Amino acid sequence: MRIFIVSSILDLDRSNEFDVITAIQVFHYLHKTERMEAVEQCYKALSPNGIFITFENFAPYSEEGKKLYLKRWKAYQVAQGKSAKESDDHIDRYGKNYFPITISEHLDVLKQCGFRNAEILWVSNMQAGLLGIK
Repeated sequence: MRIFIVSSILDLDRSNEFDVITAIQVFHYLHKTERMEAVEQCYKALSPNGIFITFENFAPYSEEGKKLYLKRWKAYQVAQGKSAKESDDHIDRYGKNYFPITISEHLDVLKQCGFRNAEILWVSNMQAGLLGIK
């Protein structure tokens, strides 16, 4: 039997039930405490050897890297038809409406929540795919 649930990740109250859980572009909207709670909920809901897959925005390791990535992100948005102001407004959300963390911090969160394996699946610009195995 296959079960699909669409819910707030913070409301996921299941134990050892799922073989796979995905969370796409979710955690960067959460502050640190909520992020840990949400990943812990996913870990708890997975069956033994279950797989957790997430794709997230990430923070660069340096201020210079952040400026470089955000400049590229703005140029891409403008090339796709957004105005410079719309792009600036979108980028200005960084640290205010969304809270990216570094890839290392993402991996640390997975490990702190109990995942025995935490791996990088994919990286492009300021987004990364990560995998945790219970």
